[in-house]
Amino acid sequence: MKNIYIAFFALFQVASLSFAGAKAQPNDHPTALSGYDAVSYLAEMKAKKGDMDISVKWMNATWQFSSEANKKAFLENPEKYAPAYGGSCAHAVRNGKTEAANPACFVIEAERLFLLASTKQVEAFKKDLKANIEKADKNWLSLDYELKY
Repeated sequence: MKNIYIAFFALFQVASLSFAGAKAQPNDHPTALSGYDAVSYLAEMKAKKGDMDISVKWMNATWQFSSEANKKAFLENPEKYAPAYGGSCAHAVRNGKTEAANPACFVIEAERLFLLASTKQVEAFKKDLKANIEKADKNWLSLDYELKY
């Protein structure tokens, strides 16, 4: 019986390594952030398109990066780079609902990425940033949501 557990554990390890090292294929998983590089928001303070050849799978999505260094940074701490509210528009979450965000419209605050649906919403969200984030954080806990990465 012990040998069965050892064999199962070894098989699990091989499968895990294969999955972690696999190159993402189109249509496997939805593409996170419409292909934008999640690390570039915090590292460069800009929305930068990623490359399908530099990608990983995480949270049932394919994440693309503009460089191997950004991919490595993401793999070391994906939660740091993933957008707040599962990628939903922060202004909508602040108002108690979910809405698709535009990955080119964003705000960075306290090393958190907040995506918004439009530049108009970016400006509205920034007007009272701290209060808007607090309200959105509270609302997010009670929303029936689906991750939008």
